[in-house]
Amino acid sequence: MSSDQADAVVVRRQPLRGPAQRDRYEPRDEGGWRRVEERWNGCQWVYVGSEIVDSIDIEGAEVLA
Repeated sequence: MSSDQADAVVVRRQPLRGPAQRDRYEPRDEGGWRRVEERWNGCQWVYVGSEIVDSIDIEGAEVLA
């Protein structure tokens, strides 16, 4: 994993029920991305799991800006 997380892409969501959740996509030196899933426990983000993905695509980004 790259030591510089400044290039990470973060997607945060708030379900109708339950705590906030987020996925962090961290670029890897070896290529691809590491997706880290986390949940908010009221005080901090708690690690849920992770996986390596080949690529990510963001659609509709102009709506989010």
